[in-house]
Amino acid sequence: MENTPFLYYPVKDEIDQANLFGATSPMYAALGQKGHPGLDFECKSGTPVYAPCDGDAFYVTDEYGGCGLWIRTPNHTAPQFNVILWHMYPKDTPGFPYSISTEQGVYTAVKAGMMLGYSDNSGFPKESNGPHLHLGVMPCEVRESDGAITALNPENGYEGCVDPTPYFNQHYAQDIQAVEAVVASATTVVNNIAAAPEATPSQKLDWLAELAVLIEKLW
Repeated sequence: MENTPFLYYPVKDEIDQANLFGATSPMYAALGQKGHPGLDFECKSGTPVYAPCDGDAFYVTDEYGGCGLWIRTPNHTAPQFNVILWHMYPKDTPGFPYSISTEQGVYTAVKAGMMLGYSDNSGFPKESNGPHLHLGVMPCEVRESDGAITALNPENGYEGCVDPTPYFNQHYAQDIQAVEAVVASATTVVNNIAAAPEATPSQKLDWLAELAVLIEKLW
């Protein structure tokens, strides 16, 4: 998976080109970082956030009030990754629930495209200066002593994170379920055609027209 684009975009908002991975500012220096340990999507508070990959998700918060979800990719990959979705709403915020458990130490299996929660500005002002969604990618390994997942390179100045850009597959996570629904409908049409050899040419043309409409939706 190391060189495979496995990440969908978690939101459809633009990436902040002034704050890409490695960008420097006094904020990051104050946090003991060489630069920005991820990249930021310019979404407003309350934007639905979708799982950008498969894995086990768990809720995390820090000393500055920043919070969100980490998704640990499947353990059959080498290396594994923690995919970090940060500055989301704190758990138990009325009107902005998480769709998975936010209990300490509880992991929830998620699939790419699943709606997880909502973006916000948690961690303001120490580690955030406005509403957005931060995404980080941290290559990890399993620690033999206790099975914990630890960063491969925690002292790299970016909290063990690397540039997420090469890992994006250029598709949006929130479109996955819609595509799956179209594929299921198209499969039904194909099965109907195959199961009705006695259908008239007019009926077959109608089915093919329906199939063409469904296929067009995929593009």
